[in-house]
Amino acid sequence: MKKRLIILVSLILLMVGCEVLNMINCKYKLDGVSNPTWAGIHFADIKSLNDISATDLLKAATAIAGNDYNLKFDFNVLAANETESPAKILGFDYKFLIDDTEFTRGTSSQQYNVSSGATANIPITMNLDIKEFITGNNIENLINLTSNLVNYGNGEPSNIKMQIAPLIPVGEETVQTPYITLNKTFQ
Repeated sequence: MKKRLIILVSLILLMVGCEVLNMINCKYKLDGVSNPTWAGIHFADIKSLNDISATDLLKAATAIAGNDYNLKFDFNVLAANETESPAKILGFDYKFLIDDTEFTRGTSSQQYNVSSGATANIPITMNLDIKEFITGNNIENLINLTSNLVNYGNGEPSNIKMQIAPLIPVGEETVQTPYITLNKTFQ
């Protein structure tokens, strides 16, 4: 049985080629979260209610009146290819969790090539429905969320997690690898 398994794995490896093996060997880490914006308000520099201008409040009120609760931000992922051949990523499936509860999931279909021995920056743009964070006009909850986003992976306590599953080519098919919870260490 063990011999059959070794033969089967060897045949699969020969069929899919080196590019897939290189992609599996890539390591990923969080390079930061950037550009948290909602209703034209840039939250990267807002740390408290005192940092919100009257113009920002007007933008927030207009967004709420228009039922716009879409917070947009980028998770910046570094992919390191430590092999001797180029590697290809066909995209990512992702999950965004708050307090271990999944808030959103999606797929980024942007393709990336990572050269041999290189590291590539891969921004994954996400959209998050923030309606429950600002229910009752509680903008402070939204500030806490965006602060957690900006500080995610920087050693600060955070109640959010970002998980990615790289999509790689296997012959003519696209295969999803297991999910990885991102932090500041390559994994």
